[in-house]
Amino acid sequence: MRTCHLLIVLGCVFLFGCAGGASVTPADHAGKPVVYVVNEPLRQFAAAIAGTDLDLRPSYTKQGDPAFAEPDDALLQGLQQADLLVLNGAGYEKWREGLSLPASIQVNTSVGYELIATEASTAHRHGAGAAHQHGDTAFTTWMDYRQAAAQVRMLGEALAGLVPERASAYLQASAEVQTQLLELDAEMAALAQQIGDRPLIVSHPVYQYWARRYGVNVRALHWEPDVVPDAAALAELATLRDGFPAEWMIWEGEPLAASVAALEQLGVRSVVVDPGGNAEGDWFRLQHDNLERLRQAFVSGGLP
Repeated sequence: MRTCHLLIVLGCVFLFGCAGGASVTPADHAGKPVVYVVNEPLRQFAAAIAGTDLDLRPSYTKQGDPAFAEPDDALLQGLQQADLLVLNGAGYEKWREGLSLPASIQVNTSVGYELIATEASTAHRHGAGAAHQHGDTAFTTWMDYRQAAAQVRMLGEALAGLVPERASAYLQASAEVQTQLLELDAEMAALAQQIGDRPLIVSHPVYQYWARRYGVNVRALHWEPDVVPDAAALAELATLRDGFPAEWMIWEGEPLAASVAALEQLGVRSVVVDPGGNAEGDWFRLQHDNLERLRQAFVSGGLP
């Protein structure tokens, strides 16, 4: 697996057309342009495109899911002075509802993409986070790596408009990131052929775009990696498996050993596929690790 930048494949830029490009008007700031991003994949994509040219600021903390971040006064004040706000779109940024921000500083990187409608989930919490509901639109768009490449294209165009004197370099760097994502896409598509139509249970409803793009057969629960399933959760699993005889559970984070053991007693094994919305390290490395875990589980004879 290659993680370094490869030769730019100019053709990849044309896969996504030109619809949905952002028109960005920079504010009058001294120093570096201030750019807010709403999750870790987009922050890392922006850093790969513009390097240290920008003052990149997350709209989230390193605790919890960025999709359910609650903006504090400092963030709200910063957003009012931002040159650019990079949005994931697809209903990801619920915290923006009710805020009045100039349309000229916002770029929605999912514009023009066919979104997936969902039913709103029941209220639940992630670990110690506040209780919340997933909305009526699936928002983990970047787990379709081809869509992630389209998001990077739009991001590159927005940053080129923000710093015109660096436009050529930004567009070139954007094309390189797109190439890496399209290589991930090809790897995942080939691996999905090996997985086939076998039923898979996912611990959380965040894999809709992944399932659609790669044709994997999934159904979702609302389990947390840091919570051992109780009797009610196990009963829900049993009901789900009635007619959907899944032998694997895909977790969005490393599950507790007790959770893994409880599933194994029922004939269900565990594998982690982390979307990395708040990735601690390199997001690309994380995705390659996801692919390797899936490869070991379904192609190489099983995880150790």
